[in-house]
Amino acid sequence: MIPGLALLAASCALCGAGLLYLASPNQQWRKSHLVGRWPIPAGIALIVTSLLLLWQFAGWASTVFIAMTLLMLAWSIPPLAIAWVQNRRDNVE
Repeated sequence: MIPGLALLAASCALCGAGLLYLASPNQQWRKSHLVGRWPIPAGIALIVTSLLLLWQFAGWASTVFIAMTLLMLAWSIPPLAIAWVQNRRDNVE
């Protein structure tokens, strides 16, 4: 049960981070950022859900550390990879 719960918590955190990234006007994945009122509250709700799921099998400090590590990875590696791929694509054309 715990591996499934951990996978669900990680998925919620990564999806929430992705929604918050796509709602940013500075994102580079899409031509325009997600508009409307739903992306930011939905992203925050997914991150809070992730915290609550992680709290089921880890202490509160460990839960915050795990979630912050997941969010840090989600907000640093994919944007750099996207920018690198787009830069290579622009240089080829």
